[in-house]
This record gives sequence, C-alpha cells and structure tokens, in this order.
Amino acid sequence: MRAQSVFISWKKVLLHGVYVAQAALLSPGVAHAQILSPMEPQALEPGDFLSYPIEFQPLPGIRIEFRLENSPKDARLTVDPSGQLLVVWQSPSELPSEVHIYLVARNVDTGKKLESRALLVRTARPIVADIPAGVTLGPFDEQALMAGDVWEWKFNIDPNEIQLSAGGLPPGAMFMHDQNEGYVLSWTPESVQQGRYEISLQAIDRRERSRTGIANMLLEVSPEPPVDTFVDPDIPTIPTLANQVVSAGRIVSFKVSPKAEDGTVPVLLVDRIPRDASFDGNEDGSRTFYWQTGDRDQGEHVFRFTAVNPREPNLRSFRDVLIIVGDPSRNKTAPQ
Repeated sequence: MRAQSVFISWKKVLLHGVYVAQAALLSPGVAHAQILSPMEPQALEPGDFLSYPIEFQPLPGIRIEFRLENSPKDARLTVDPSGQLLVVWQSPSELPSEVHIYLVARNVDTGKKLESRALLVRTARPIVADIPAGVTLGPFDEQALMAGDVWEWKFNIDPNEIQLSAGGLPPGAMFMHDQNEGYVLSWTPESVQQGRYEISLQAIDRRERSRTGIANMLLEVSPEPPVDTFVDPDIPTIPTLANQVVSAGRIVSFKVSPKAEDGTVPVLLVDRIPRDASFDGNEDGSRTFYWQTGDRDQGEHVFRFTAVNPREPNLRSFRDVLIIVGDPSRNKTAPQ
C-alpha cells in the first residue's frame, strides 16, 4: 500500500510536474460542497486493465490534490489528453474477490482532507445460480468475503417447484426465500468472524421428491480493509518575535523556535543574512539569529523568517521582524 497523488488543473497549467487546480477566489461564507461523485463498484476478470473516470466538483479558490491511499501498489492516477482524471490499474492474474481503491481529496495548501471515496473492484463472477429441472446443484466457487461488507448470493428458482435448504450457516447469516425472487443467502460478517466456513445446500423437487441435489459452498472471511494511516501534515508556526531597537555597535540576538503539531521538525529559513550576522541551528530544532551591528547598519531592517514542513514543503508560514539600528529619538537611523 502507498499514497500516490496528482493535482488537476482546469486551466491546463503544469507546475513542477503535477497538475494544479485553482478556480476563482473564494468568497466569504462559501461552504465546502461535495467534491467527489459516488463511484460505482467495478467487476474485473483477473489480469484485466481498469480505467475508471473520476468525476469531481472544483471548489472556488481551493487548490485540490487527489491521492490514492492504502490502495494496490500498481494503481495510479493519471489525466488523459482531454483533461479527464482517471484511476488506472493493471489487475494481477491472481485477483482477490474484492479490492478497495481509496481516493482522497486534500487541500493543497493546508494538507487537510476534504473528502474521500472508495472504489470497490470485485472479481467478475455470476451471482445467480440457476438450478435446472434435473436439480443439479453446484459446484460453487469459494467465496471471499470481507468483514463488515454485505454479501449476497441469489438462487434463481421457483420456490413452488424446488425446495432449497441450507445448513451450517455461520452466526448472523440468513437464508430466505421469496415467491418472486427465489432464494437468497446473505451475510455481513463481523471482524471477529475471520476464517473459513462451509455451508451445505440441498435442493428437492417438490413434484418428485426423490430428485435431489446436494452441494457445499465455502466462505472465507478476511479482515476489514486497513484504516487510513495517512497523517495530515500541519502548517508549522513561528511564535511572535518582538521588534527591536538597538544602538549601532550593539548585538542583536534572539531564538526562533517553530512548532508543528504533527511531530515533524520544521525547516527554518531567513530571507537574508546581514554582514557580521549568523543564523545557527540548535539541538532542539530552533535557530539563533545573531547580529553584531555597526555604524554602517543604521536604519530600519525587516527580516522574514519562514518555517517549512519537511513532509509537505508547500505547507509553510512566516514571521517578520523589524530591527531598528540607531536612535530614533535623535533621528539617527537613516542608512549612511
């Protein structure tokens, strides 16, 4: 499993190898609407190629990033020449009965999750078993179930002609018949019911009860799909830094200590370093700005300090500091 992302642009603008989406500026009070349209389950034969179009609604003023998270390693996002976003996947020759491909929409600038959808891919197989007049029952392929998902198997027969019974049902499974739809076997296994189960089926011709058919059906329950372990990266912050006024020749020294809620150590930058100044790192991730001022430094100086999230470099914040070298009360701050 891995996370893979793509940015989409309605203006066809390519930035740093990814498509970036941004509409008009967001007006105050505009609420976030649904972004991703529902995705219909897909059925594939083992080895088939999946190309599924993703429909979504842009949000004004918001750059949206689409990611595949906790999905098959060969699944990826792409954009065709017409600008259509696609999920593509070359399914393996040994395809599980069900595969989940998770698509997540995130805000590019904040990293926050906006919405997520799961594309369910099933192995193509018939879900209806026709029992002919000879009351031939089975054989049935082994069924792969996932804990928490609803599973159904329909037997397309007339209950008035064929009596069908089921034995060995696991706890919570139901076997029902309807005068119009025939017989239905359904089950939503719980997470504690992982394992293999065998159900015995018997069909009897009501008009000639000596004509019978017997078969078994194997069910295997796998765990629930993994939860999304992706951690939303945060925008690091820099606490307020006080402006300073010093006489020429005095030392300016203060510590810049950024913070990040996601546990990362932000990268600290400064827009420029004056002559006789340094910006050295400390063991705790902070940096110390040190400046030995001189007569030629008299005047007003604005320094911009930037904190960058190393996991998502586009997530950053900055803090400006004004340093006045000289004596404003005596009008001695103009650069010489």
